[in-house]
Amino acid sequence: MNGFINVLKPPGMSSATVVAFIKRRVHGIKVGHAGTLDPEAAGVLPVMIGKATRLFDYIIDTQKTYLAEIAFGKATDTHDAFGSIVAHKTGVPDIDVVKRVLPGFIGNIKQIPPIYSALKCQGKPLYQYARNRQSVLLEPRMITIHSIDILKKVSPDSFMLRVCCGKGTYIRTLCDEIGKRLDCPAHMRFLLRTSTGVFSIDNALIPEYIDSLFLCNRVHDVLSALDYPLTYLPRVDIKEHLITAIKNNGRIPLASPVNMPGMLQRVYIQNHFIGIANHQNNELVFRIMMFEE
Repeated sequence: MNGFINVLKPPGMSSATVVAFIKRRVHGIKVGHAGTLDPEAAGVLPVMIGKATRLFDYIIDTQKTYLAEIAFGKATDTHDAFGSIVAHKTGVPDIDVVKRVLPGFIGNIKQIPPIYSALKCQGKPLYQYARNRQSVLLEPRMITIHSIDILKKVSPDSFMLRVCCGKGTYIRTLCDEIGKRLDCPAHMRFLLRTSTGVFSIDNALIPEYIDSLFLCNRVHDVLSALDYPLTYLPRVDIKEHLITAIKNNGRIPLASPVNMPGMLQRVYIQNHFIGIANHQNNELVFRIMMFEE
């Protein structure tokens, strides 16, 4: 069993719990997830099964899209609705005022991760330091935000945002930062991830339905192929007689020099995906191989 299941993670369930849920049903096969969602958040969580776990580094950097409700008037220590209030102020910015500051958050920007997060410092998750009231020096990290749009006003104190961004972006911290830019405390009240790479909420499956598929031995019906999230990489097809050389050396000579050394490609033999490789010194060098062990 090798491939991806597009899970619709419900609020209140951690990403690790989703992985454990799948792992109990595949009997010793390796399982992982591609991009953590906070327990309180919901949405798309691609789960990697078997050899798909080898592809983590090649799918984690894909673009993600979120719907987030930003609520003004209160800021919290967790930057979401579940934390303790650390600042408050009356009044809500007008929608046009909020729109004017959003372009300042688009592009490659630095973001300080929230102390209540699973990021590790000296081997421990940051939230453990926060719970023990230990101070930690948090270094800003470079993130990419492609776009931020206000979809509508949700309530007297909140707006619904659609955010398209790269890996490592904390939407709840973005809401907190927008509030600070407007001099009006804010936090994230709701978060839904609607896509990550090619995985969309349109065909994501709730855990209960996935469980029913396992019970009737039909989970393969919803298992995406290993190369499904790799369509952003160019494809190359090679001859079958090269299999032995690839298995022995992890590389094959190229018939002619290439103009783009280092370029990653999906590699196929007889229309069967066998791995990811790049060009080095007139050779095709495999980074990941998908042959049976």
